[in-house]
Amino acid sequence: SPSVAAVAVISADNTPRFIETYTDGNSDAALALHSACYSALDVVDERVAAARVRGSGSAAAIADCYLGELLPLEEHVVHGYLTPTWVKIMLVVGDEVPLQPADARRILGELHTAYARA
Repeated sequence: SPSVAAVAVISADNTPRFIETYTDGNSDAALALHSACYSALDVVDERVAAARVRGSGSAAAIADCYLGELLPLEEHVVHGYLTPTWVKIMLVVGDEVPLQPADARRILGELHTAYARA
């Protein structure tokens, strides 16, 4: 199964609420994963803008909260999720074993549920 490298929760105003990296203390790798999450926000903005052009003006109107693969990197892939309140949840996984979309959707949905209950 794919290895989780980072999880991030970013508020509607793009303020980080939670970012956790799993890098065995490698600060350079942790910084790179933080940067990847921030870079993926641009892709989220592009996808939201595209949805608005198609007539879906709100996050709730976007058919699927799971945004798919947002940013492929050399050794990782960033998957994204947009809640109805515009909170962005990022899941960064290693690319050694592809994460299936159904699995990513399920994991991110569970993270959303945990965030909503916190």
